[in-house]
This record gives sequence, structure tokens and C-alpha cells, in this order.
Amino acid sequence: QFPFELSLEVPPTALLDTVWAGGETSIFQGFTILSRDGGASFKVVWDSGGIGDNQTSDIAAHPLADGMVLTGHEGFVLRTTDHGQTFREVLAAPARFFLDWDRANPARAYAAGSPNGGGGHAFFTPDFGGHWADVTGTALAARTVFRLQADPGRLGVVYAATDDGVYRHYGGGLPLCLDARAGVDAFVLWPGVCPPIMSPGPVILGDAIAVDLDAIREAGDHVDLGEA
Repeated sequence: QFPFELSLEVPPTALLDTVWAGGETSIFQGFTILSRDGGASFKVVWDSGGIGDNQTSDIAAHPLADGMVLTGHEGFVLRTTDHGQTFREVLAAPARFFLDWDRANPARAYAAGSPNGGGGHAFFTPDFGGHWADVTGTALAARTVFRLQADPGRLGVVYAATDDGVYRHYGGGLPLCLDARAGVDAFVLWPGVCPPIMSPGPVILGDAIAVDLDAIREAGDHVDLGEA
């Protein structure tokens, strides 16, 4: 049996002997395989047991922890922390899931996708996949999600490729993005730049604003920080 669709993930660290791959066979049986010798040999670490339409659609190997992997399937996400000796379902939703780890915070990861009929779903985990919050929002709910990619340098920024362009999600900031002080992860996916804050929030000791110095411009009686 030969897979007609394949996902491949090599951890982006010095752990290059570990290679993960997966997909589904000609009878639609999902599988995940692992190599510990740089791809010279592979072994099956998970399969759907003959049940069709459970394709391993994406694999996200943790950038630092060898053996920790999230695998996206048609309807659920699995996690292993021991090189596939055991898998645990950590997320379930009607979507073919794509995954990525946050490049700036190794505890954070994202999952997004769509069922065959369209309609997006997106989720965020702050604790290595232990718990997930729905961050779909109204914009993505009407879209078909084809791929997910975290920003390579910015904490909390992830992109979703859809049938109507690329949508960008900001995982930090004040309400409409996230108000961590309220203790609620009020994430929303938005196209383009982060939505404006509707009213000034209280200034709290320890707050910070991160900006690109090259984007700062004087604008009359104020300073435009660009994308903050």
C-alpha cells in the first residue's frame, strides 16, 4: 500500500536524526511513521486501524524537545512526548488539522483546518498541547483553511492560508486581541493588521509595547508606531 498524500517533519534543531512522516494509504488508512537514524529506516508508530479518512494531514515536531510531536488528522489532533510510544488525543473538531509551534514561545502551538465542506476552525494551546482554546473568530469561520504557519520571529503571530487570502492572528495585546490581565484568552482571527483598541486601557506597571524601530514615524501631533 502506497500513500498518495504525505506529510514530513524534521525538527528545526540539531536533532536531525529524528524524522517524522505520515499520510494515508490507498485505502484511506491514516498512518504516522518515525525514523531515529536520519531517514535510513522508518517504523510505524500510529495508524488508524483500518478506519478510513483519518489521514495524518500534518506533523509539528517540537523545535526543542526531541520526541514531542503534534499530529493533525481528519477530526482530531494527537500528541506524543515519547517518540510515538504513546499517543493521546488532545483536540477534536470537524476539521482536517494543520499545525505549527510558536517560534518565539515553545510552550505555544496552533491548530487550524476545515472539513471537506469548508468552514474554518482554529485553536491555540499555551501548555504544549495540554489544553486548547477556540480562536476561530467570525472571519475564519466562513473560510476554508488550507495551511497554517507561525511567524518565524514574532511571539503570538500565526498565519492561515484560506480560500480568500491569508489571515493573520495576533496572540497578544489588549482586548480584541488578548487581555491577559482579565484572565480570558479572547483571541480573534482578523485579516490585515491588528484591530484598533476601542478605548484606552489602564496603564499597569510592567506593561510594554513592542514595535519595529524602522516603522516609527512622526505624524503631526503624535508618533505613529506602525505595527505594534
